[in-house]
Amino acid sequence: ATLRWTVNNGTCSASDDVVITNDVLPLAPIANAQTFCTGNNPTVADLVATGTNLQWYANATGGSPLVSTVGLIDATTYYVSQTDVNTCESTRTAVAVTVLSDCDGDGVTDLDELNPPDGEPTTDFNNACDYVVADVSVPITAVQDCDGDGVIDRDEIDPNNDGNTGDQASD
Repeated sequence: ATLRWTVNNGTCSASDDVVITNDVLPLAPIANAQTFCTGNNPTVADLVATGTNLQWYANATGGSPLVSTVGLIDATTYYVSQTDVNTCESTRTAVAVTVLSDCDGDGVTDLDELNPPDGEPTTDFNNACDYVVADVSVPITAVQDCDGDGVIDRDEIDPNNDGNTGDQASD
């Protein structure tokens, strides 16, 4: 916008134009809460938001942008901003992140499926029917009947749903 100002002392006057530039900050990016699997080793590069020239932070204000290879931590809020062509940075959007320890819900943590504690072969941390019963250590959340007998595995293997297979029901 251009503003014209004039000084007048009664007999003489002078005027000049002044240009005022008001850069508008870009809007904050759009992002929702996000969930990842421990077995996939999620990093900042896996976070998703809608915007341009996104930058992720550990804090709501201040600090430096996170490096894309930084690992995500369960139950943590990350913050994302976007920068426009004039390098003006938006306010930050909070993004709640959950990193599941047992992605497929079979009661065996992803890390135990990738590196079995007893030396047995690895199992698929994305397949609720691929697990070793002895490795169940957390509550089973999957509702699957992997052996096809009409009873979901959780009720057969861990009826108390406490991650303890010692309370196994008999077939």
